[in-house]
Order: sequence, then C-alpha cells, then structure tokens
Amino acid sequence: MQGVQKIGVGRRKIARMAVFCLHRASREACSKHVSGVEYRLIMDKIKELQQKIVKFRDDRDWKQFHSLKNLAIDLSVEASELLEVFKWLSDEEVKNILNNSKKKAKIEEELADVFWSLLLFSNETGMDLVKIFEKKLKINNGKYPIEKCKGMSKKHDEL
Repeated sequence: MQGVQKIGVGRRKIARMAVFCLHRASREACSKHVSGVEYRLIMDKIKELQQKIVKFRDDRDWKQFHSLKNLAIDLSVEASELLEVFKWLSDEEVKNILNNSKKKAKIEEELADVFWSLLLFSNETGMDLVKIFEKKLKINNGKYPIEKCKGMSKKHDEL
C-alpha cells in the first residue's frame, strides 16, 4: 500500500480498492467495496497500459520477436529476476529489504517488468486479465474453502 500513497487523491481510493479486491477471495466481495464506476476505471487503466506497451513495442519494430512462446518465456524470465533479488537472503534480511532503497528500487523495477510482460502476453492472446483473474478466484474458492484450509499451507488435494 505504500505505492498507493504517491497516487493522487481520486486515484488513491481506486488503487486501495483494487489492492483490496485482489486480496479478497471472491468477485462478490470485491463488488461490495468497489462501485461499478471504480471497477470500470481499473479495467480502463489496464487497457491504457496495454496500449502504451504495444505502442512502445511497435515504435521499435519488436513485434517480430514477440511470438507467444517468446512472451511466455519473457514472463518467466522477468519473474525469475524478481526472485533473484531475494536469493541468499536470510528471513531477517527479507523482512528489512524494503528499508534498503537500492533493493526496493530493484524490486519495483522487476515487478514492473513482470507486469509489463503479463500485460503484453494478455494483449497478444486477447485474454481479459480481469475476467480470467475472477474465474481463477472462483476456482480457488472451490478448491480452498475457508473451513478446510484456514491457517494451512497444504495443496487442495491434501486437505
């Protein structure tokens, strides 16, 4: 939520609601806290970001390198680069990592790269990230009912 503080007053509420909804277990819970207008603004922002990424790519004539296979590989590589920031750190060092401005900046950069890759992949496949995310939340609600898994780290087939 620290990044939310840098956003303007009107956008701050939307950002908080988006973060809240991403952490909720169902679309129904999200709809109770975000109005249709705010939800539409979040979805519009995703589309706007995708358009910016496509323009960036097309201005450089890089589409020729962006097969679905290469985009999937890129997503994995960028996620691995995020993990690399945490490599060999103790649990105590991980707790304090955001207090180190260089490491925090590196995490932000790698997280942005992951998001960039995800947005580009979803754009190229025509997949609606919000819809597929909501679908996955519904699936996970079925796999991980609160009464069976609260406080547990087991996979659904081990419950």
